Amino acid sequence: MTERPARRPSHWVEAAQVVIGVRVLFLAVAALAAGYLASGTGAPELSLRIWERWDAPIFFRIAEHGYTGADTDPNATAFFPAFPLVLRALHAIGLPYLAAGLLVTTVATVVASGFLCRLVDEEQQ
Repeated sequence: MTERPARRPSHWVEAAQVVIGVRVLFLAVAALAAGYLASGTGAPELSLRIWERWDAPIFFRIAEHGYTGADTDPNATAFFPAFPLVLRALHAIGLPYLAAGLLVTTVATVVASGFLCRLVDEEQQ
């Protein structure tokens, strides 16, 4: 009787597990850092706003006001429009911009990781 090889989860399941695990780890490290850095100043504010840094506010302003709005960065045209369009669409159905951004980047990371896992498996064969 021959043994059947152990079945691996699909590339998408494996990618989703890794990405979600890393995101949870990032959130835990951010919470610990916020608590450590705010020691002596009272209870730290634990929110997702810690992720609203660097280019995120620019994308949020583009999604809200467009490329030519009064509150938009004058160099906003350097940013491609797909991400702000998806943010605006998700905001239209009720998600805040920050939550929409985190959701879109997580899904995009899972898709990219799934394709990368598939590519590696094909190269190993």
